[in-house]
Amino acid sequence: MDKWDYFLRDNYLLNIGQKFRYKRFISFCRLESDPEHPRRMRIVFRDTEARDAIRKMIGDRTDLHKNGYQHPVVKVIDRMTVDMWSLAAPYLTVRGRSGSRLGLHEASNDVAAFQRLNEAAIEAKIEDSEEEELEPARRLLRRIWSRDFYSKLYCLDKTDSKCPEHLKNINKNGVLNDLLSVMDEAGGLGGLVADDFTVMETKITTGMTGKDVNSTQFGRKHLIA
Repeated sequence: MDKWDYFLRDNYLLNIGQKFRYKRFISFCRLESDPEHPRRMRIVFRDTEARDAIRKMIGDRTDLHKNGYQHPVVKVIDRMTVDMWSLAAPYLTVRGRSGSRLGLHEASNDVAAFQRLNEAAIEAKIEDSEEEELEPARRLLRRIWSRDFYSKLYCLDKTDSKCPEHLKNINKNGVLNDLLSVMDEAGGLGGLVADDFTVMETKITTGMTGKDVNSTQFGRKHLIA
């Protein structure tokens, strides 16, 4: 489960709204011996309070992902930033630990180079460059700043009850292939190729992999008061 301080920080910046109150939640927690492992202690939550609080916590997490971390505009900017870096990578270098110049794809193997590999520094290098080879990256950077984002062609919601069964288990490559096939049958791709398209996936979970609210340990008032 995500850390509560992240909830507070990100909600403060995004102003999405938060229902979960961690101080109240903690006040209804107690330690008790684990029946299956007597020497081990476990945290037990007051049943009448914590069950509803956990649902609010999961709801807040979902809202942060849906309206913040994985908002459609955020996903598009992420994709455009990756494409911009990919275009610039063959022509940009950063200084490594020994003073040698390393390509962007090599920087992750050198601590000193990796520390210099931040978004602001790379964007500044792209913006200030005059090399013709970096023009595609500069053009994409200007598109991001002017909010000239990639166009959305189609949105597939696999959780929608109206979604056809054969599409619920389709992967990203399958979505792209089906889209290209439909467009080709509708009159061609207009000179576009598969590399001109990208599929972005949004997946929001409870953060409790393999578990749900009912798997949490709850206790009654007279047992944990």
